[in-house]
Amino acid sequence: MVSLVDAPLLEVGGLSMDIRTAQGTVRPVREVNLSVAAGEIVGVVGESGSGKTLMSLALTGMAPPRATVSGSVRFGGREILGLDRSSLRTLRGRRFGYVFQDPQAALNPLMTCGDQVTEALRTHLGLSRPRARSRVTELFASVGLSDPARCAGLYPHELSGGMRQRVMIAIAICCDPSVIIADEPTTALDVVITTQVMELLRAVCARTGAGMMFISHDLKLVSSLADRMVVMYGGRVVESGPTAQIMDAPGHAYTRALIEAAPDLFGPRARRFVGIDEQDLQAATSGVVVAPSVPDEAPANQDAPAGGAAATDEQVLTVSDLSVRYARRGPAGRITGAVDAVREVSASVRRREILGIVGESGSGKSSLARALVGLLAPSAGEITYRGTRLFPPPGRGRYRPTRAIQMVFQDPYASLNPRMRVVDLVAEALDIAGMRRRSPQRAEAVVGLLRRVNIDPELRHRYPHEFSGGQRQRIAIARALAARPDLLVCDEAVSSLDMSIRAHVLNVLAAERDRSGLSIVFIGHDLTVIRHLADRVVVMRDGRVVEQGPTEQVIFQPTHDYTRELVRASNYGASPIEEHR
Repeated sequence: MVSLVDAPLLEVGGLSMDIRTAQGTVRPVREVNLSVAAGEIVGVVGESGSGKTLMSLALTGMAPPRATVSGSVRFGGREILGLDRSSLRTLRGRRFGYVFQDPQAALNPLMTCGDQVTEALRTHLGLSRPRARSRVTELFASVGLSDPARCAGLYPHELSGGMRQRVMIAIAICCDPSVIIADEPTTALDVVITTQVMELLRAVCARTGAGMMFISHDLKLVSSLADRMVVMYGGRVVESGPTAQIMDAPGHAYTRALIEAAPDLFGPRARRFVGIDEQDLQAATSGVVVAPSVPDEAPANQDAPAGGAAATDEQVLTVSDLSVRYARRGPAGRITGAVDAVREVSASVRRREILGIVGESGSGKSSLARALVGLLAPSAGEITYRGTRLFPPPGRGRYRPTRAIQMVFQDPYASLNPRMRVVDLVAEALDIAGMRRRSPQRAEAVVGLLRRVNIDPELRHRYPHEFSGGQRQRIAIARALAARPDLLVCDEAVSSLDMSIRAHVLNVLAAERDRSGLSIVFIGHDLTVIRHLADRVVVMRDGRVVEQGPTEQVIFQPTHDYTRELVRASNYGASPIEEHR
């Protein structure tokens, strides 16, 4: 048997995948060749539909049931493609660590997070239960989970999306695997935790000699981490080589388009977000490689934020000393204490203004957003919409709902009713806005709204699962706009989307601001997006506002240490702020 020292850790040759569907056989992965050496980090980048995830699943025998995989996958000189289930299970647990993109689907909802890591440690390393539990606490602390002992006793649904992803990473690295496959491991994480996780994964590779395949749509993130880069498009590898070489002199049109689509934190504020044409993405999904289209000028209905009309002095929403407190519950649902998610926050939103709210996971951003739309009752403070107090004092009445404030949630698949067609989802919001169900203008209004968000009206009779993630998010925006709001609250609305699809969604939001005078509260952890989109920025930490002001001032002249940390992390530690002033 060839030792791991004498051969590359992982060699992939001519890997292809065929999947049988009702419409025929499709080939989402085509003749992929790559390798990962010991201690090497190989970045795999590409848009949705490029075949990145399916390729990585095929490596460890986790391809879809109707898939046929051909080619060669050699681990330590041994062919592993076609191994039986038992051998693959042992290999995956001990030699391969896999970080899945969707931790909520990957984690067992019936087991505590600590028990899921303990199970892996006891099964593959033979640790005693007390030693395994102690190791779990160490791992949870290393991936940035605050109060790791408490998190170990919680179930996945009791954690935020970012916290669940960190649990997933802890499971992947707990047995010191030889190869780590990380599929979009930082998508749900804020920039500070992303930096910590990157350093953790890099340290694991350096300490154990593990090789890592890091899959992401964030080209800048990959370029700051990977030794070599592989670019996939249409199921094929269209370019590969040393990271610096590809970033400095990309040889393929698609690679150049990806680089152009990544906004620069310190560059000039763009008139629009650059994306790759939707038709090219569909061609990539079908396996046809074409040169991506990156238009030089934005379409008429996609004017960008910085070039749009300025905000007025008219106050739309005012938040004064707002606090939100949760009851902390223990076993059997007993209240064991309280959590102050939002603490004495004050802010305002003007007409036609985009207010960005940034901060790490657990900073209180989502709790603030839910309070603004009435999904959470504040424990103290006021929310005033155009002079009307939306929440009466605690214990003196209920929230006064208004259709003028609408919300776009982070996960459109969870927020759109899967049993309703798109036409009915949007029309339902029109009913709320006061349009009669039998009105002849109803169908026309639905078509108009879908066009406004760049969704083909001919697709309106489809269900949400028949659309891509970016399309579903634009449908969610169309539904929110159907209620004719004055204020749109977007909670991490683009955090899970790749660069190109994100550009389409952001341009739609900016165009709506310019078209109708819409005000937007945009919550996110990507400071680069906030910088190019927002007029003003609020920085939150531990439930409090630590800094707020005009976007350029906050980015280039931050006054708080935490804001400076966010800026450095958003640029992955490169280029001090002072050099860009």
